[in-house]
Amino acid sequence: MVDFSKPSISKKEIKEVEKVIKTGWITTGNVTQQFANRIRKYVGAKYCLPVSSCTAALHLALLTAGVKEGDEIITTPYTFVATVNTILYLRAKPVFVDIKQNDFILDEDQIEKKITKKTRAVVVVHYAGFSADLAKIRRICKKHNLKLIEDAAHSFGTKYKNELIGKNSEFCCYSFYPTKNITTAEGGALVTNNKKVFEKARVLALHGITHQAWKRYKKEGSWKYDVADLGFKYNLTDINSALGLAQLDRISYFFKHREKLYRIYKKGLSKINNLEILSGNQHSKPFRHLFMVKIKSKKVSRNQFIQKMKRKGIVCSMHFIPVYRFSYYKKNMNIKKKHFPNSENAYKEAVSIPFGSDITSKEAEYVVEKIKQILK
Repeated sequence: MVDFSKPSISKKEIKEVEKVIKTGWITTGNVTQQFANRIRKYVGAKYCLPVSSCTAALHLALLTAGVKEGDEIITTPYTFVATVNTILYLRAKPVFVDIKQNDFILDEDQIEKKITKKTRAVVVVHYAGFSADLAKIRRICKKHNLKLIEDAAHSFGTKYKNELIGKNSEFCCYSFYPTKNITTAEGGALVTNNKKVFEKARVLALHGITHQAWKRYKKEGSWKYDVADLGFKYNLTDINSALGLAQLDRISYFFKHREKLYRIYKKGLSKINNLEILSGNQHSKPFRHLFMVKIKSKKVSRNQFIQKMKRKGIVCSMHFIPVYRFSYYKKNMNIKKKHFPNSENAYKEAVSIPFGSDITSKEAEYVVEKIKQILK
């Protein structure tokens, strides 16, 4: 069986997690602070707040950006539901912009058409390791006094031109879920260059209590603390952070290994008539996250392709089902599929084939062989 994406966990990760467990301090503490500093230095941003998920990071970003009930937030329907849910948590309104066919990222040229007096922010989703055109979106946001929030769940380590995503951001959100470029099992981070954003997010991430309250059970801590805001339980533990630190030590290997897999797939699949590889864009220097193909066969549909691959012991996935196709959003949002032709085409044709830091070259070659058989 070739799994869709397994995390690469070495003896180093196990050793670091075991070390934390043996200390007896397994919740948020010094190791999480170390993890924050490592991410901040790696990305080149001023501040980093590790949190329990990218969803938590997105929610905190929207809150610290000042999003309120009734505000409109421009984003893409071709994303995981967390992007949209966090907007709805605040009773704001998601306003969708269709994606481009080459990289499945929202069409920057359509953003201004959707701006109204109620528009507060743009949430852009970097996709499959490719970056959105940040210079273009930043110009639009500056012109209309909008906040730019980046959902970079797919793009930790990706560069926009020569800058790592997050380096020059006010709100950049990462995911460290097991399928991502590095993992903390569950977890994410909010990176910012705005001190006020960081300080407010840090308080909100732990029940709204003062930021040193996690030390209250340590010798140097105090039982006395204040609750400054209505916060959430979004902190990341030292166990998760220990895993993340060990993963960061191996990030160069992950980058090279994923590039190697990408080359195997691209070479093996580029000349198949009934298949098209997602091309991406020229302004990205991607940290490869997914390998996306479009099934163009008249004899084998996308759904049939996934089933045939499964029968051959290969697990594929789908990134993404447009959010307006789910029952909840159909019932609560008046969205018409015909307004999003590129998202609909992607939904009907696109497949994520197995890709990740623990997939071997031999497994990738096996995947290529079976794809050729199915689409012969």
